[in-house]
Amino acid sequence: MIEKTKRYVSWFLAGISFCLLFIYFVHESRTPDTAKLVRRMTGTELTAGRREKKDLLTDLVLNGQHLIFDETDMTWYYSLIEDDDKAMSPKVTFESPEKHVQIVFSEEITEDIIRNDLPVAVTAYNDRFYETYQLKCTSLPIMSLTVGDEITREDTDMIMELMDNTAGVSKRNITSAGTVHIRGRSSAAYPQTSFRLSLTVENSSKKNHISLLGMREDEDWLLVPAYADIDKVRTAFSANLWTDSCGTDNSFGIVNGNYYKYMELFINGRYWGLYTLSYPIDQKTLDVDAGKGEYIYKKRFWDEGSAVDFVSSTWEVTNPYNEQDNPWIPIQNYYHLLNEQADDAGALKRSVDMNTAIDLWLYYGLIQGVDNADHSDMENTFMTARLGNDGTYKMLYTPWDMDLTWGELITDETCNTIMESGALAQLISMGNKETIEAIYRRYHVLRENAWSVQNIDSYLDQYETSIFGSGAYYRQAARWPESTYDIAYRDLSVFRNYVHCRLTEFDAFIERWYGMRDKSVYVMRSSQYKDFTKWKFIIQVNDHEILHDPDYRDLFTYIGLNISDIPDDAWFVLYDGETKTVEYRDWLGEERVSLYTSIGRIIYERPAEPRGIGDDFLIYLDGEPVLEIWQWPEEPLRMGMIYNHASDEFNFETINSNYLVD
Repeated sequence: MIEKTKRYVSWFLAGISFCLLFIYFVHESRTPDTAKLVRRMTGTELTAGRREKKDLLTDLVLNGQHLIFDETDMTWYYSLIEDDDKAMSPKVTFESPEKHVQIVFSEEITEDIIRNDLPVAVTAYNDRFYETYQLKCTSLPIMSLTVGDEITREDTDMIMELMDNTAGVSKRNITSAGTVHIRGRSSAAYPQTSFRLSLTVENSSKKNHISLLGMREDEDWLLVPAYADIDKVRTAFSANLWTDSCGTDNSFGIVNGNYYKYMELFINGRYWGLYTLSYPIDQKTLDVDAGKGEYIYKKRFWDEGSAVDFVSSTWEVTNPYNEQDNPWIPIQNYYHLLNEQADDAGALKRSVDMNTAIDLWLYYGLIQGVDNADHSDMENTFMTARLGNDGTYKMLYTPWDMDLTWGELITDETCNTIMESGALAQLISMGNKETIEAIYRRYHVLRENAWSVQNIDSYLDQYETSIFGSGAYYRQAARWPESTYDIAYRDLSVFRNYVHCRLTEFDAFIERWYGMRDKSVYVMRSSQYKDFTKWKFIIQVNDHEILHDPDYRDLFTYIGLNISDIPDDAWFVLYDGETKTVEYRDWLGEERVSLYTSIGRIIYERPAEPRGIGDDFLIYLDGEPVLEIWQWPEEPLRMGMIYNHASDEFNFETINSNYLVD
């Protein structure tokens, strides 16, 4: 009896051991790493004798990450965790409505597969069915938006899910309810649009302040693509460079800027492309208190006409304020000061945060911010009226929307975009030595540190990894074939070389500019143009009395033009600075008919979008637009110029007369 009992116990224990072993192998068969599931097969090995079945896999999980599935191209997307030594051989689990399903991968995940956006074939099968998918791998975070309706400019309810693959984050998967709408002006016309997210607590209208990708806690977030940027880098690089190098250089103790971080976006499971995530420039960023009368002004458009009404469409107050308040008073008073105290250096310096004004002057010049500064006008720039410790307002500048920079529109690395508006520009125009010395010193501090080639390259190395190392550049091109890209690009070497050239050319400009600090205003201003004395000039003289002004005479003497020789009836002076050839004309022939002159072929026509009132004409020299003229307003003298296909109109304004508001 005892022996029989022992046998039963032995059989029972053996049975338990067998069951446990069976369970172990069944579990392992569904959770091996991808390396154990790689099989290189012929195209028919798994399909022969099996029928293709839709939705054979309903979930694919790698290292615990539930992958996003884009049904349009039958692709699962996997975001590899940074610094995870098992990221390229993840544990695999899956869900299927069928029994006895297995999966195989065509190859292992490698750096080459990730960088070149190469798909890994994933085949699910059992004895009766099969289905083939693709696996795409990225080294970037992934965000998914689930919406019930089409996304428009109006708020649409959504659920946001973010998979943050950054090394060491405390919370990798973040979910929030909220709304989404399309944002932007010209970029809104692109198929791939920018979005604004407003996060809320689920089933509530309460704002959900959370940190995303390591940035500050906020409820408002921006998703910004680089649809028209061939390098996909200008917005992120420019904004992050400003915030890191100049963001804390102000008297208010704030971070005067924002950051952009790369990620890839999905909308309702559909791959939507490469984006950067950021937060807005708002009252939180700038620490503005409307209750004390502080306001953020956003310059949305270039100026039109000769006088600006501050409640016009060119400016916008972006922070909330009481309806009974007049938010335009501080900015109106600022521009009154620029005109009425134009020669008061002390008043000009007190009217702005000088450190930020200097930084922005240098920054826009370096990055070629053609969509931010145009001589005496500016756009895509915030100006904030902040109260200083003395109870008076100081204007604080903040750059914005820097996609058209670093050669995007201006492809000549010698061209500089100098901001000639505001208190700082007027201090430079009046030759204020303290200001000029401060600018020169600050530039050399920046170049030795934040703007050094080594530091700049460290930024570009990071972005190169994000854009190209992740394979996102090629996914973006495939998703949006009408966008701007070069499929032959493998890195940022073209962009990097342009940035290096800009640093060299801006160094040369700063030295030219500083070397002319004792010259008159227009001669010093000409330093922004390389080889200025060799340019060709079309000068429109509307009032010959202006030729007696010493600042004008100094400029023309500098380029070798003898003003005394200009006839009283000459309306146009055509001058070649390199050959010293000069020609005087009372008009430029007939509209749209070529006029061959001593400085080249001139033709004029009415522009597609006139800017003046009356008859407008755009003058071309050797095929390049040089000067736009109109009947009203009529400055005493205007000068267009060209050299090596680079053209511009010289700015003779020294104060912000456009903003003299009654």
